[in-house]
Amino acid sequence: MALCAASQERLDRLGDEIARLGKGSHNTAQDFPQVVEALIDVVPAEKPFYPDDVRTWARGRGWREEDAHELGVMAETVYYTLEKLGRP
Repeated sequence: MALCAASQERLDRLGDEIARLGKGSHNTAQDFPQVVEALIDVVPAEKPFYPDDVRTWARGRGWREEDAHELGVMAETVYYTLEKLGRP
């Protein structure tokens, strides 16, 4: 599967912001709220949701494998948390 255009756009904006801050693909704890907010926007847009698509997106943007994996884990966490809360 591939991310829908809206999800791709949201992640692109997130990646651009991280690059603008000069942090490359690695996030700090202070960046997590921004990343989680972006993922909260992405997860409901994807039906069904595949965290591997987020990892593939990150690798395609030149993120290191470890960072792409971490973003995928964050995406999975957001997905399962929203699901548990009964949110779309």
